[in-house]
This record gives sequence, C-alpha cells and structure tokens, in this order.
Amino acid sequence: MYTFLAINGVRLAPDAEETFAFISALYEANQFSFEKIVPWLRSHVAQNL
Repeated sequence: MYTFLAINGVRLAPDAEETFAFISALYEANQFSFEKIVPWLRSHVAQNL
C-alpha cells in the first residue's frame, strides 16, 4: 500500500501503529472491504512535499 501511495505522490498521515490498529480491527471484525478502507484512506492521506 505504501508503494502505491508514494507512486501517486501521497503518504499516510497516521503513524504505523494507528494504521495497523485500523486494519487489524477490520480483520478481527471480519469487515475488511473496500467500502471500509477507501473512506479511511481518503481522510488519512497527505500530499508529499
């Protein structure tokens, strides 16, 4: 995921721990889907400087 974002000139704003917590919570709740991930990504990316 990080490589895809970097190629497109953006980066994740939250640190690795927050990102892991979000992704692992989705897996644990059996809710890992684009419908859950896309809104989170859109609200947690920042432009590379």
